[in-house]
Amino acid sequence: MGIISINYNKLSVSKTGNTSQKLSINTVPKIEDVKEGKLNAFGTKSDILNIKFSFTSTFEPDVAKLEIEGMIIYAGKDNKNIVKEWEKSKSLPEDEHIEIINYLFKTAGLKALQLSEMAGIPPVIALPKLTKAAKKK
Repeated sequence: MGIISINYNKLSVSKTGNTSQKLSINTVPKIEDVKEGKLNAFGTKSDILNIKFSFTSTFEPDVAKLEIEGMIIYAGKDNKNIVKEWEKSKSLPEDEHIEIINYLFKTAGLKALQLSEMAGIPPVIALPKLTKAAKKK
């Protein structure tokens, strides 16, 4: 079934310095915890996973920080095995890990883009940029 929804608990951006200088932006999506749960919908209960995540962008030198935290509601093919893997190694099986991280870049990345615009800091995602063509001689 895959990802059902995403809920945000924290959307934070702080700007502490001048962002007009050359910056290095480091964005890290991270799975913080995985717990089993139940989803009650339309009179039925479904087994799901509550996947706690963080999505942090730091702007170096230390001029800004953007933090997003929340929960992904996920219905896997084998929830018990996913939780077992998490408890053993603090990582998800490869297929689920790729799916979750890609989803975070897509959804939390868009939120980060909005927050960076509101705070007047560079976007955390590289956006296409149109430039003039070089003149032919």
